[in-house]
Amino acid sequence: MKFTTQLATFQKLLQKVMPALPQRNQYNDALDHISLSLVDNELTAVASDTEISIKSKTFVAGDSNGEVLIPAKKINEIVKVLDSTKDMHFECSTQENERGNTDFIIKINSGRGKFQVKGMNPDEYIELPEIFDAELPAVDEGNNSTAFFKKEVIQKLATQTHFAVSKDEYRQNMNGVLLQFRKSYANAVATDSFRLVRSTTFAAENEFPDEVDILVPARAIDICKKVDEDLIMLLDTENERSSLLRMDFGETIVVSRLISETFPKYEAIIPTTSSCQATFDISDLLAALKRVAPISTEQNKKCKLEFTEERLKLITGDEGSGEQGTEEISAELLEAETFTVTFNIKYLEEILQNISPSDTVNNLVTMFFVSPDRAALIKPKSEQESLIMILMPIRSN
Repeated sequence: MKFTTQLATFQKLLQKVMPALPQRNQYNDALDHISLSLVDNELTAVASDTEISIKSKTFVAGDSNGEVLIPAKKINEIVKVLDSTKDMHFECSTQENERGNTDFIIKINSGRGKFQVKGMNPDEYIELPEIFDAELPAVDEGNNSTAFFKKEVIQKLATQTHFAVSKDEYRQNMNGVLLQFRKSYANAVATDSFRLVRSTTFAAENEFPDEVDILVPARAIDICKKVDEDLIMLLDTENERSSLLRMDFGETIVVSRLISETFPKYEAIIPTTSSCQATFDISDLLAALKRVAPISTEQNKKCKLEFTEERLKLITGDEGSGEQGTEEISAELLEAETFTVTFNIKYLEEILQNISPSDTVNNLVTMFFVSPDRAALIKPKSEQESLIMILMPIRSN
């Protein structure tokens, strides 16, 4: 196996598949490797941890076809320190060792750098899901198995929900993002029980599948945050409970296992009434939160919000130590003269940071309150409701 390519091209190929490498691997050395294969001028890379698998390809100047498993982290570290504007010459050869086994010797030359590492026999790699090689149906109105997303749309859905996914491994039904396809629109929903986010996109020229729900693991959603081209999802709608999801963008295919647990019935916790509501500028509140944040501690992340008719006062600190930070910004409180609520300052910041300018009119957001100990509903001011967020308060004493 031998080819030549610009180092930047090879670096980009590796970065496409690296997210599928096992985070902890104790049972299969082959999974710590990337499967590399060359057919004529087409170079294909595959990485997998059995839960998520990624295949991507690029074009190189091929000299001789072949395949090998390359040690992922070691090769990645090598190419990262080399000059990305230089060409790279890659060659893999085999030789018999003293034990009568076949060694795979990889040589990489770029600029003045010359490296030699050992690879593995490609026959030792795992069998990939058949869905990798399935023919992708055309995206059209009569197709209920594919969903098309513009790059900026899937990036936005993923970014606005990924941060709210639960990191508690014992809550598997909250370890991912719920995608709800309803033909004319699609919802992305995430919750960790302290906050909930639902981001909605509306169908344009291509309608979404109808009445299809899937629970996508956080790692696959993280990949969606970084896609560099429009994305197509292939859904297994023939089975009542799909087990795999395929996502195509550019020359890359991602296959992820879906979470089989049932997502919480989140609609039931969205407040439908309120006793008062407060409207303020997102940037003003974020700036104020950053200024009072240094007074909060790892043990005390509380931030008290005291609303009056025209002002919002933020208070952080610890009564025991006597430390305190306060800020005031303009805000409009309706249906009440005063209202006080306490939130986790980190959670409140993350909520506001994930409201994009396109979600709001004049950068305004409204909080709807039932009582100081009930979930607050947060909505950006907009003509079309595409984003709602819920944040649970915490005890102020």
